[in-house]
Amino acid sequence: MNQKMEPPYHTVWDQWSQRRQIKVVFQPIVSLRTGAVLAFEGLSRPQSDGGEPIEVSALIASAEQHGHLLVFDEVAFGAVLQAATRVGFGPDHLLFINILPNSLEHPLPFLRHLQQHPVIEPRQIVLEISERETVTGGDRKLQEYLEPFREMGVRIALDDLGSGYSGLNRLVDLQPDFAKIDLSLVRDVDRNSIKFALLESTARFASRTAATSLIAEGIETFAELYTLKEIGVEYGQGYLLGRPHPAFHTALEAHHFASRQRVRPTAQDQLDSLLSSARRMVRGMAQGEGRYTHLLALSKRLTGADVAALYNADGEGLHYFESTLPLNPQEVTNYNRLINSESPSLLAALHKRKPVIFQRAASHALGPSPQHSPLESQIAVPVCDNLGCWGLLHLGYYEPDQIRPDVIQLAEGVASLFALALGYAEREESLEDQSLLGEPLFEAISALADTANLDHLLAKAVAAALAVTGGHEGWIGILQAQQLHCVTADGQRFDLPAADLWDPSTQDGQGPVGLIVRNQQALIIPNIASEPMLNPWLNEMLDSGIKSAAGFPLMSQGELLGILKVYHSQIGGFTPGRIRRLQALSSLATALIERSLSTLASEAHARRQEIMARGLAAMNTLDTRDDLVQLLVATVSDFGPYPFVSIVEQHQGHFVPLAIQTPSPDYHTAFTKHLSTPLYQKALEQALKTGIRQPLVLSDDSSPDALKNPACCSAIPLPSHNLVLVIGSATPGTLSPHLAELDSYVVSLASALDRNLLQQQVSEAQQETNRLLTTIKTLPQATTIQELWQQIAGVLLTHLRANGGWIAENATAPHPLACFGLPIAPHWIPPTLLSASPVAMHGPDIPAQLEQLGIHSLVGFRLHLASEPTPLFMVITSSDTKGFSSSQIRRFEILVAFAQANYEILRLRARLLEPPDTHQAP
Repeated sequence: MNQKMEPPYHTVWDQWSQRRQIKVVFQPIVSLRTGAVLAFEGLSRPQSDGGEPIEVSALIASAEQHGHLLVFDEVAFGAVLQAATRVGFGPDHLLFINILPNSLEHPLPFLRHLQQHPVIEPRQIVLEISERETVTGGDRKLQEYLEPFREMGVRIALDDLGSGYSGLNRLVDLQPDFAKIDLSLVRDVDRNSIKFALLESTARFASRTAATSLIAEGIETFAELYTLKEIGVEYGQGYLLGRPHPAFHTALEAHHFASRQRVRPTAQDQLDSLLSSARRMVRGMAQGEGRYTHLLALSKRLTGADVAALYNADGEGLHYFESTLPLNPQEVTNYNRLINSESPSLLAALHKRKPVIFQRAASHALGPSPQHSPLESQIAVPVCDNLGCWGLLHLGYYEPDQIRPDVIQLAEGVASLFALALGYAEREESLEDQSLLGEPLFEAISALADTANLDHLLAKAVAAALAVTGGHEGWIGILQAQQLHCVTADGQRFDLPAADLWDPSTQDGQGPVGLIVRNQQALIIPNIASEPMLNPWLNEMLDSGIKSAAGFPLMSQGELLGILKVYHSQIGGFTPGRIRRLQALSSLATALIERSLSTLASEAHARRQEIMARGLAAMNTLDTRDDLVQLLVATVSDFGPYPFVSIVEQHQGHFVPLAIQTPSPDYHTAFTKHLSTPLYQKALEQALKTGIRQPLVLSDDSSPDALKNPACCSAIPLPSHNLVLVIGSATPGTLSPHLAELDSYVVSLASALDRNLLQQQVSEAQQETNRLLTTIKTLPQATTIQELWQQIAGVLLTHLRANGGWIAENATAPHPLACFGLPIAPHWIPPTLLSASPVAMHGPDIPAQLEQLGIHSLVGFRLHLASEPTPLFMVITSSDTKGFSSSQIRRFEILVAFAQANYEILRLRARLLEPPDTHQAP
């Protein structure tokens, strides 16, 4: 029972290879615009003798262990072609076939299949190569392997885009016809704004830079399909479109794709809607006119909804109030009956003050809709303020899966405006105070829709909050990785350490801002003089004329986005009406600020991708190492901007800058000072030794010349070149979001440096070989063996960078035949040289007696001479501990061959000049 069991895949190959059974199924790849079938992917399903399925990954692992991956790939390739022919593959479609990258090193079996197939033409074949794998020699070698297929008309697809570290780089390097987006990015793209932005920029990059068509894998919902269609992804594959099947088929029909493309409101459309609706609303709000009509129209235009409706709640339930779709009395009665059939869940939503969402709910048509166009996706948002809930705002769409995070946020923001407007008509404290609601609210909405500059947006929002409340001072803060970034109404900026706000033991953490951050609830202080938590700041606040304060958390999807803080010059200055205005303003501000941040982040990401694409393209045009280093520094500087970007090189154990780019000479001076200190030399050496990115803190209060801004940097090593990329930043959080993108670019540039270094080494080796051959040709003919050895020594010391050597007859001779470049003539022959040639040694392999002569590496040759009964031995030495390169040894071999040939010529000449033996018998 304790016997150790081997992994099951060890025997899988032996079991399968006896009969090599493969079942082939086909999955469609369709156009997301029209639903037309572009291609079918042939998927191999290995089977046992009994017809039981065998896990493909287990069989591949077993085949790899047995060294038969090529055999499996060839069998699967042929099986897909046979199966496609058997089920009637036509001339109008493409056939995707998976192939392992390393199998391409042996292309003949696959090329033969394509050339000899009677039905399917090579132009219909798409070779699908995994992005997770590569070949020895990298993508440049893979390009060579693919060339004969491309010459036949075969197209190339890169699979699993987004699962590897260098997807965008490989798009540029391989220029595939298709690239498949990994299903990990496709899943929930309709609900994940980060995936949405990433795929949007990838689609733009693929079409503009790489001329590659994208295929989204793993589509399972209509929401994912419509979102990918909106992003611009051309083709799709997944269970929703068709499951793998032995015959060619699709699951959807053309009308599923022919539904109108929903045009979502642009930022300008939303701004126009906000401004026009706000103007009409504030003009008639005091008289209670036009509130519902204008706000319903605003809701519809802001969210792109097809229908917007309002339902009022009372003790008897929910009642239809008004909508953007005109209804007759009978239709109102019908919808009242319908809405109350769903009242338990809707009333629970009112109680919890949370939206109710139906993404595909034809049986739950909560709002008015024409009979021929029932509503599919819907959202009902409670209209509530601090005094209670008035009812529900309902938004409906004729298409499914339209309720996304941005729709939810905007709907909640508009619902807050409903609560504000309805409150004025029903229970506001004084009509004269409504003057604060007019143009200031218009200014607030206008400012919140302005996304040109975030700090300017925040300042205008604070000014609007002060105007609608009669406030004295205020600020709004956006929570970032390391700090709460705050902006006042007049544009002044300050930062509060985020860690202190989350820590209740600190002074800031014990204050009202820390309390709002941790509790994520509004805080109203009617009289600051009677609030103990304000004691550390009380005198300063009273001197500034502050008497009361209010703070509101800006919440987005359960996460804290920031804080709005307003101070008043009167005790009790924040009346219920003013609080409601701030709540409405805060809610709408949260939605639009987050959209602004998301837009800015998406634009910044797209900008960085474009910068990297230009850099990747430029790499192929540069020839020298210095040019590549300058390109890296310039690209990363544009990627930021950062206070400084530098490439440093380890030279004789010390790091020195090769290139540096800074916005001012002060940064250049400060960085150079810090680079020379032992602390940073050690940190850079650690980064180079481990090959792992290292954070460095530059600010040190104990140092009189401490660099205060930037306060830290990150070191990205290029170990094979003794280089480190150093990037400065104000805080660690500033760099963190960019480092993953930078890593892939640095890896690409390291590959370019490798190619450049290899080309340089090959060029230098060829030049040195040519110089050696020229030198040999110009040598005068030696007349003696000793003169020959002198010529060989001169070439070794002058042209081949050796520092000494000797020539010996054998290991037992007391002295070498010749010695050059050394103070003492050693006599030692590597034991292995007696049986093999050449023999190279360096480092600890060098005997102690040779190390004492400054010899740290050597290479030995055995000279086979027809004129001598035993070989001669030549040993060439160097003081370099790294040893001789292979190109140097090859040049030594050329010189040794020259020496052997001339040695034989001299021996033959000597024999010819010898007098005849007169004592020999006739």
